Amino acid sequence: MANPNIINCSNVTGPVTIVHTDTKCFNKCNLKYNFTSAGASVTKSAQYISIIPNNNNTTPITFSSNSQSSGLCRGGGGTKDYSVREIRIFSPSIHTYGTKDNRASGEAVLLCNNSNGGRGLIISIPITKNGTLPDASAQLSEVVNFLQGAGQGGGSVSGLTLNLNSWFKVNQPFYAYTATTLIGYESGQCPTGCVDYIVYDPQDMSLGLNDTVLSNLNKTIKTIPVVPAKMSTDIGYAFNSNGAKVGGIGNDVVIDCSPVNSTGQTLMQVDSQYALKGQLSDSQIETAKIAAYVMLSSIGIFMTGLIIKILWGKFFDYGSSSGGVSASSLGAPLHSLGGAKKKRNKK
Repeated sequence: MANPNIINCSNVTGPVTIVHTDTKCFNKCNLKYNFTSAGASVTKSAQYISIIPNNNNTTPITFSSNSQSSGLCRGGGGTKDYSVREIRIFSPSIHTYGTKDNRASGEAVLLCNNSNGGRGLIISIPITKNGTLPDASAQLSEVVNFLQGAGQGGGSVSGLTLNLNSWFKVNQPFYAYTATTLIGYESGQCPTGCVDYIVYDPQDMSLGLNDTVLSNLNKTIKTIPVVPAKMSTDIGYAFNSNGAKVGGIGNDVVIDCSPVNSTGQTLMQVDSQYALKGQLSDSQIETAKIAAYVMLSSIGIFMTGLIIKILWGKFFDYGSSSGGVSASSLGAPLHSLGGAKKKRNKK
């Protein structure tokens, strides 16, 4: 890191340049959220703005993933609850898009704590001039304009209601991977911890700030660019073309992502240490068990009936040939046995 105007770390796996991939991401990796609006306190440092929701001790996010290993990362997996402890605003963006030198005007990073103390989650939303999230953009504009006139400090933005549900838009695709966290670069250190990433491309979804607010943002902070890490197969980089889905109660959103190839084969194997691939919920598991039981019971009944039918037929065939059994001795109508025999002859 000799160049003070750029940070370059070795032995890190993230952040990476966001480029399109045909590796699909679906049906797993469930992320649900249902935020409650609240006030927030904001501060600024040299490289980023910090937004602390007043209700950051709640856990409005549930993230489900199977445990598995991924490169240098270890730990995590399963179904965990998360709190949004902080939102950091960087300008220019930490992530790059399309090429290693193409940065957005800024980037909003939601830092989500795992309530069980395991691997965290980062949700990244780019900041552009023309955004797609008007309500969220208005909230961010309030924060930037407040800090522009707040001197060296910060505080609570009067009248600000932070509604994080408006910071997302359903059906917008995103990219997901697991790698070294991006937190730490702003202090001049090379990070070592790992997180799960969900990253939106500016072409798909972004916060929008007009020229005046962008100018104020650039006067307030100046993020030192980070050299993107080399893309590796170990990070499980994948694309979710379906994006977030509204589901459950209220504003619950379900995001599905599991890296698979173009034929639908899962790329990452299950392991007790790590996760990017999803895990069924308890209710889904119970439903699957019931369905399997019904299917197996039906097969069992069918096979039992088939075996009885075959043995019954052989019994009368044997009786007819040996003279040891007659239909009348069993009290069965002759026409019913003849029908059964006729059906066997057709086979």
